[in-house]
Amino acid sequence: MNELYALPDHEVVQRLVPGIENKILGIDAACRRIGECSGVVPLAIDPAGDGHIYFADIGDYPFRQWQYIFTLQHLAGEGRLQQPFSAPLAVLDQIDETIGLAPSGFIFHVSRCGSTLIGKALGRSRRNIVINQGAPLQRGFWAAITDDFRQPASPTQQNLSRFRCLIGLMTRPRWPGAEAAFIKLISWNSLYLDFIRAACPAVPKLFLYRQPVEVIASVLQGTTAVLEARGHRQAAFLAGQPSAAVERMDSVTYLAACYANYFKTMLDGTGQDLSFVNYKHIGPDTYGYILKYALNLMPDRADYNEMLKQFQYHSKDDSDKIAFRDDSEKKRSGIPASDRVVIDRACDALMSRLEKASQNLFDRQDNTLAASVETASHGIAT
Repeated sequence: MNELYALPDHEVVQRLVPGIENKILGIDAACRRIGECSGVVPLAIDPAGDGHIYFADIGDYPFRQWQYIFTLQHLAGEGRLQQPFSAPLAVLDQIDETIGLAPSGFIFHVSRCGSTLIGKALGRSRRNIVINQGAPLQRGFWAAITDDFRQPASPTQQNLSRFRCLIGLMTRPRWPGAEAAFIKLISWNSLYLDFIRAACPAVPKLFLYRQPVEVIASVLQGTTAVLEARGHRQAAFLAGQPSAAVERMDSVTYLAACYANYFKTMLDGTGQDLSFVNYKHIGPDTYGYILKYALNLMPDRADYNEMLKQFQYHSKDDSDKIAFRDDSEKKRSGIPASDRVVIDRACDALMSRLEKASQNLFDRQDNTLAASVETASHGIAT
C-alpha cells in the first residue's frame, strides 16, 4: 500500500513539488492568483510558525483517486501541478468562504470500514465533488490551530471561518454541472466532530464503523497515520490517554484505545445531523437508503447506476481492475486470541451502544435490516 497518506501532508507535497515552500506569495498576491484561476486549490498546510498553505493549479481534473494526496501524486507525475506557490495561513482570512460549494455532507469513520467505497461511489457522478481525505485536513490544519496538539481545537470565529474557507477552496466547482460537495475525512478527524459541527451545523454527518478486530487486523497489514503518530503529542490526543500511558502501549492496545476514543466522541455527539452505519450493512442493496437518510441525497437513476459500479471493485484500486472480495472472516482469524481480549475490553461495550443508538440507520434485532429498506432503488429520485 502506498504509504504517502500516512505522512504529514506538507512533507508529502514538498517531495512531490520540490521547492514549493520557497515560492512564497504575500497575502494580496495569493488572493489575486486564487481569484484569477478557478483551478487553484490547496495542496497541504505546513503548520510551523504562523503556518503556510501550499497551492497549485490543477485545472478541471477531478479528485478521482481514493485519496486526495494520490490525485496530487498522479498530477505531479504528469507535470500538471501548475504554478505552485506558498502563502501565509492568514490568506484564509481574506478569501470569501463561498468560493466553493458548501458541503452537502461529511463522512467520518473508524478506518477500513467502507468510507472509501462510499466516497468513490459518490465521486462517480459528475454532479458531486468528493474530497477523500483532503491533505490540508489530514494533519496540517489541526496542528496549526492547536499549536501542534498542545491545546484543544478551539471553535473561535477565526478558526471556524478558516475551516469553512479551506473546505471551499477544495470544493471549487472546476467543471460544469458540479452542484454538491462531500467531505470524507481521515479517521481520527472523528475526534473533531464538535468543531466541525460548530463550523457547519446544518450539514448531514455520517459515521461509519466496523468491528475493531477486523479494523486492527487490516491496519497491521499495512500502515496508518494513527500508528505513524506514535512518539508524537498527537498520539495522546488520538488515544485519549496521557502520553506516559500511550508510550507503554503495544500497537494493538494503542489502536484499540484510539478507536474507542472515536466511538465515545460519536456517542457523546448525538444529534439529528449525525447517523451511524456499520460496515456490514454497506452494499448495493442498501446504498440508496444510506444516501437518502444519512446524507439527504436522492440521485437520479442514471447517477445512481453509475455510483453502483464502484461496488464491483476494490475501493483502494483506482484502476477498476481488482474485484472486491469480502475478507472479514480472514481478518478476524488473523488476530491472536490474547489481542482480541484487549480489543474487546476497550471497544465491545461501545460497539454495542453504537448498534443500539437511535441514530443508527439499521435495526440490529435478529440481525435484520430496518424494515424500511425494501429495495435497491429505495432513496432514488424518480
